[in-house]
Amino acid sequence: MVQIGIDRDFFKKNPYGINFPRHPGGFIDRNGPVTGYRRNGVTIIRTSTCKKDNIKTVRRLAQYEKVRLCNHFTRAFAGTDFLKRTFPPHGRSGSGYNRAMSALMHLAKQGTYPDLRHDYPSVLVSKGLLPGAANAHSERDGNNHIVFNWEDNSETGTARPDDKVILVAYFPELQQAVFSIGDTVRADGNATLDLHGMKSYQSHSWIGFLTTDEKDAAHSVYCRWV
Repeated sequence: MVQIGIDRDFFKKNPYGINFPRHPGGFIDRNGPVTGYRRNGVTIIRTSTCKKDNIKTVRRLAQYEKVRLCNHFTRAFAGTDFLKRTFPPHGRSGSGYNRAMSALMHLAKQGTYPDLRHDYPSVLVSKGLLPGAANAHSERDGNNHIVFNWEDNSETGTARPDDKVILVAYFPELQQAVFSIGDTVRADGNATLDLHGMKSYQSHSWIGFLTTDEKDAAHSVYCRWV
């Protein structure tokens, strides 16, 4: 049994706990006022929960609702590597899912609890340092497809003609998404997304870019409700 001599006064100055990135084993347990666990390979020690942590304040309920809404959106990409690819780490730890959730939580909400909702034009389905799509728009072609068009800005900044195109359509009624990565490139100026039998449902649509080595992406651009 590992004994840890840290009292609650310590955590008043360190509310987010302490970590031991080079500790070979780490304390993984609950002992008095502290709890140890591992996250992304790092041992974290912080205060154990107490009764007041279960008090459901309006602020806390609003946070729960934000998480619930974001989970509904990201769940549409579950079982794929989409978010891992479209939210490159840029040297940061954590998963693509966590980076996507952070962007959603901070940018894509409107209203106040209990009437929170997605601000879809602010939703990002990719994020990075590449130049984004210029003058992008989308429309249905009446043949189970969404057609995307944009200006070729492949000579702007770090943009390249062979940057992979990211296309996304999200169907709120179904809480499902259809997407493609790399079927076309930035220089093409247009692309088609197959809706796979969902043509009777309307969707929000976005376009983004990804480098050929997939180490960087562009902030996605919201096109329209189609």
